[in-house]
Amino acid sequence: MHRFGLDRRRAQRFWVELFVELEHETGITRDVSDGGVFIVTQGSFSPGDPIEFTLVFEHLHPDYPVRLQCRGHVVRVEQNDGKTGVAVAITGYRGAMQNNPGLWHQQEFKGGPSDEESNRSQRAGPPSDNR
Repeated sequence: MHRFGLDRRRAQRFWVELFVELEHETGITRDVSDGGVFIVTQGSFSPGDPIEFTLVFEHLHPDYPVRLQCRGHVVRVEQNDGKTGVAVAITGYRGAMQNNPGLWHQQEFKGGPSDEESNRSQRAGPPSDNR
């Protein structure tokens, strides 16, 4: 497919189909990058909506799937053949790996500000570019 205009993408896209678990439905990824994902689903979304979902990596481990829980916001919505395409900017994530039934290894959300960071930035004003 030919695109018109400038390509504003900042990160390389990987064309991969992963199972996606959303709050009330499921979907499949069309492409994934380090900063976002495009999900094809049946749900109803609008640009700016907050979104939480889980990417399921079924073949990273031979015995069980690896799940990456993500949060972000909807950037763009496309309708095609009764399905909804949702472009999402990922703002935070955490990994969960089921080593055996009932035991999960989890990592806290990365990428989004913690409550303390959020409170500190509200007191200190906007962050400088000298990080």
